[in-house]
Amino acid sequence: MLEQRVQRNDSPLATFPEQFKPLVAKLVHESDKTLQALSKHIHNELLPTQDDDDDEQCTAAHNALPIELVEKAITSVCSRNNFGLSGSFVSGKIPASWHVWRWEVKDKHLDWLPKAAKEKAASRSAERLQAREDVKSLFESLPAGDKDSILGVKNTNKLVTKDIGANTKGSKDIIDVDSGHVVNQSPSKSKKQKEKETSENIAEDVEGKRSVGRPKKAVDPEKAAKEKEKQEKKNAKVEKEKKQQEAQSKSRSLLANFFKPKAATPTKSTSGSKSPAGSSSTALKAQSDFERTFKPFTLKKGAELAPSPWERYHRRRSPDLKGKTVIVIDDEGDSQCPDIEMSDVRGDREVGQMSREVPSGSISHPLTPAKENPSEIRGAPNVGPNS
Repeated sequence: MLEQRVQRNDSPLATFPEQFKPLVAKLVHESDKTLQALSKHIHNELLPTQDDDDDEQCTAAHNALPIELVEKAITSVCSRNNFGLSGSFVSGKIPASWHVWRWEVKDKHLDWLPKAAKEKAASRSAERLQAREDVKSLFESLPAGDKDSILGVKNTNKLVTKDIGANTKGSKDIIDVDSGHVVNQSPSKSKKQKEKETSENIAEDVEGKRSVGRPKKAVDPEKAAKEKEKQEKKNAKVEKEKKQQEAQSKSRSLLANFFKPKAATPTKSTSGSKSPAGSSSTALKAQSDFERTFKPFTLKKGAELAPSPWERYHRRRSPDLKGKTVIVIDDEGDSQCPDIEMSDVRGDREVGQMSREVPSGSISHPLTPAKENPSEIRGAPNVGPNS
């Protein structure tokens, strides 16, 4: 409808159409905005979409539905209720942080809401009313000082001054509100009193501004429990890693101490006592953990001690060659050497004759090679010492 009015360039609406008020009720219900902000939001929602570059078209669309009509439509179908601290049970000015405002559809227009939304709206409205009663009871249970700090009330004793008349030159009567007595003071004293009161009031104002502030938000117990559980898991993980590192360092130190020889403890020598002769030469050697664990023992009779692996390795790698002769045969180059032909020095003499002529134990000539006929050797006479 608005788009057609903009195209026809009709005059602005004088009243808000009744057929669109249920739509306004649905858009306004449970909103926390102020009337001006909510009116602008509903106004933009109801206007037809226009091209931002066309300024004339946008102006015509805005003028077709005045924003004042939207405000009147909102207040006619909905009411803005406060579910926080209200002036009905609290005297004085309440800070804005203690107000909880919500727009609600009036009871006579609840039928405009859908069935599911109407049931939900009724239950949520009951919850808000109960919350307001809880806030009221909590506020009433607070001490007077806490109430004053929330409301920003200052407890100051003010002095009221009054002129006595023209006969007294500058003298004033000061009436104390608490006691009710009238005190006459000179101008100099009253001036000092005013300065003192002004400084006290400024200090109290500063303290009051510091004390009055936004209340701390209530901590969500579920969120706090999750944070606590997360912190506990983190602490357990750190503790576990710490224990693992301690166990590793302990095992490493044990292994290092096992194979490390124990350092000899130095003995202190006194001037009066004399060390026995040869004590330095017979000093005990430092023993390792291996030597202290595997101590020497006596071999039983009939038992055989197995050699250690080092002895086996030594025997296998270094065999004992003592008492043995090593002969190296070098045949390299034999094929190139020519055959040597031996000459027959005394071919006509026999071995037996040579033995008679040559004394025993001295052989000055080489033996004659054996003849081819073995019968000559067999027929030779026996040569011996008794022959």
